[in-house]
Amino acid sequence: MNLYIEVISNTYPDFVTEPETAFTVAVNDVYQYQLPAVTDPEGNDEPEVYVGYMDQQQDKFPDFLLFNNATNTITLKPDSKIYAGRTYYFTIVVKEKNSDSVKYSFYATVRVEGEINDPEGG
Repeated sequence: MNLYIEVISNTYPDFVTEPETAFTVAVNDVYQYQLPAVTDPEGNDEPEVYVGYMDQQQDKFPDFLLFNNATNTITLKPDSKIYAGRTYYFTIVVKEKNSDSVKYSFYATVRVEGEINDPEGG
């Protein structure tokens, strides 16, 4: 009796080009960015993309960030002066649909132009 084991590589899916990860917007701007196409090099699973948060961040991710899964489009709509003068952080994650471990995170920032508006004067 013989046992043959074939070990194959299984890397995370990836964008065909590097995604934009640094955004600068102004209050009341609407900025849309469609992420590049995604491919799974081994072709053994369907790739998927989602937007996540950074663990060390106080707020999970910016309230003004929207993500459309169907088109892989990020929309940034900072519609209040409370966002001005601050930088926000989030992740863009590519992963295999049927795996929780075969994934990669791109760290992204959004800087909202303007002066910090602190209504409490602090």
